[in-house]
Amino acid sequence: METTALQSAGERDAATSRAARITDLTVRELVDAYMLAYAGRDTTRGHRMAWWAERIGDLPLASVTDDDVYFALEDLAAQRGRYWAGRDAEGKPIMKPKAKPLTPA
Repeated sequence: METTALQSAGERDAATSRAARITDLTVRELVDAYMLAYAGRDTTRGHRMAWWAERIGDLPLASVTDDDVYFALEDLAAQRGRYWAGRDAEGKPIMKPKAKPLTPA
């Protein structure tokens, strides 16, 4: 019986420790960990996750609110798409803006 009580206390301590680490985790750290573990075939996933890390990446995960997400999505809706238009004299890609804003998809 004592062993069970000790295991339960140890499990509670481990769960508390995990919860403390999660609340200290920033969105950027979560994105980095996710992308390290991602094994899918979606080649745009990294770009999308980097966009979120750029917008709200410095916030601790526990403090992200619906307002943070709303305002980031509002910024995204106001952006215009871009397309590849060749390379400049230094070999860097030229990205030109499209006429229309991004679609809600």
